[in-house]
Amino acid sequence: MSFILDPSNHAITLVEINSMAKNFSQMIKTSSSTFKTYTYEKVNVKSVIPLLSGLVPVTSSFIKGMRIIPTLRSESAMRFLYCPTIAEFNDEFSGFTIFEYDTEQNPFDMISSNTVYWVVNDELQMLSAGDLQTATDDFQRYIDEILISHDGTGYPSSFENYVSLEDTSSTYFTLDTLQALISDNKDSSNNEPAYLYFQNTAAKVDGVYRHTAAESVFNPGATSGNNPGNGPFANKAADFHQVCPPMCNKIVALKEKLIHL
Repeated sequence: MSFILDPSNHAITLVEINSMAKNFSQMIKTSSSTFKTYTYEKVNVKSVIPLLSGLVPVTSSFIKGMRIIPTLRSESAMRFLYCPTIAEFNDEFSGFTIFEYDTEQNPFDMISSNTVYWVVNDELQMLSAGDLQTATDDFQRYIDEILISHDGTGYPSSFENYVSLEDTSSTYFTLDTLQALISDNKDSSNNEPAYLYFQNTAAKVDGVYRHTAAESVFNPGATSGNNPGNGPFANKAADFHQVCPPMCNKIVALKEKLIHL
């Protein structure tokens, strides 16, 4: 059984991704500084796909994917944590759950109890025990220090502290979607792109602006992509703001489209 995100609703153009990048620098700041520009992480495809492909499900009905948790390294530097994650079907919950449905959906739990990676020299590198404490501290700094202009005006008076259950604590994307994104953006010699770009964005979700992530095969800020190709993600990025913010709890599948509830 395999599920994908509906590309018609979860693919965005380069113009849109650059607009979201601009929104990030206008709508997100810390308690003592403003991000001068958008930030993103460049990751070698070969360090991502094997991690997800190698996930071992417990049940026969499952979705393989990656959960991304934002952290704040300093007043002006951000870093993502990458958690390969299987969503398993839960009969009692009538949907796919990333945790057991009666477990608190907390990124702190995700960081401490799972295999977690971050980017080092364009590769995903597993965190050591000492790194996990740093990652936990960085996530706490994100919760404590991030300020968001929830109304989207960007006025100094509009920036508010992180709001639990309203602001993003993680995003989630599926292996199938990632593979489609890569396949749809081969170059003219039919070579798949070597790198993925995980980008901080500020997107309007359910009427409020949230800090979240998008994912693409393009360097954010580029004005053109790879060979157009024929797939739904050709010359487009994958938009993941609707697939988890603010928390990863329950995912349901409707006609092979994943919806987070």
